[in-house]
Amino acid sequence: MGISSQFECQTCGLAAAVSGGDDVGKMTRTQTRYCSNCETLVDVCTGLHDHVQEQAHHRDEYNRCPDCREIASIAWASGEPCPRCGGTMTGPGDVIVFWD
Repeated sequence: MGISSQFECQTCGLAAAVSGGDDVGKMTRTQTRYCSNCETLVDVCTGLHDHVQEQAHHRDEYNRCPDCREIASIAWASGEPCPRCGGTMTGPGDVIVFWD
């Protein structure tokens, strides 16, 4: 089961409810990334669990921002500086969502 928590930059105000790095749900693997197109943190699908047969058409959807559908290539994890401005990120805060 995956978990999303609140993170926020104390300098530029970038805020998002994301996993804060690599995470897994029942069927998918995710990673928190910075989408430079949307200028926000998002969790992107990076693949399916090994026990789930991956089909070629699914692979085109990996690493894409769930909002704009562009490739989000800048990985970010809890404890790292803000990917937008380099400032200090607070979090993880309270758990916002348990997802599967």
